[in-house]
Amino acid sequence: MKKFFIKLTAVIFTVSAFLLAGFVSVIGTATSGAFYRWQFEKNNTLEYVRAQASYTADPAAKEYLSSLTDSGLEELMSHTMKYCLGAEDDLNPIINGERVEVFRPDEVSHMYDVKTVFKGGIAIGAVSAVLFISGLAAALVFKKSFYENCRKIPYITLAVMLGLIAVIGLAAAVDFDAAFELFHMILFEGNWTFGNGVMIAMIGAIFTDIVPVIITVWLILSAVFVAGTVLYNRYLVKKYGGKSGAL
Repeated sequence: MKKFFIKLTAVIFTVSAFLLAGFVSVIGTATSGAFYRWQFEKNNTLEYVRAQASYTADPAAKEYLSSLTDSGLEELMSHTMKYCLGAEDDLNPIINGERVEVFRPDEVSHMYDVKTVFKGGIAIGAVSAVLFISGLAAALVFKKSFYENCRKIPYITLAVMLGLIAVIGLAAAVDFDAAFELFHMILFEGNWTFGNGVMIAMIGAIFTDIVPVIITVWLILSAVFVAGTVLYNRYLVKKYGGKSGAL
């Protein structure tokens, strides 16, 4: 029974490392100014956002959107992400000391749901960080126990996790639109389809590129975890004996 719990701890440690890597890859990409600049230039986003001025009846919003610049668009995107991460209370920005209703009520409602999802992700990231640090400390303190019971478990656990991601990724690659719709149906209760509006004009074309970037960063961080585990296991093999080629 004792060995079971030791091995279970190693599984939890590996899962937490995997989830933490995912959290870092999502937040890192979603808050990257360089990523958005690349996407805005690639998709001619500024012109699409400016065109939304014709759909608003608010004179202040109409003036703001029609005269929007590249730097202004980046600031609007930064404000949006700060709202999603809880650093801003209002999705609509303050321009020259006045609140401008850039986003319609239906867009605000949807982004509130997005903010809720981000809150959940931050909570998972925080718990994963605590579990990862605790597991790492345990592996470093109880070296012999890790060597005798757990040194192969991280590889097996990570292989299972990557296999699940690969299956999900394959399904999304086969029919991205269906996967995108299912993703939104699972996470969001309200309306998430928009024919026009600043939000869809600003981020609607980004998803096909943000997913590969997140996955790439996630895999790199996972590879770093594997490399660290390999090096630690080799150290333990030298310390406690065993086959020279053991991981």
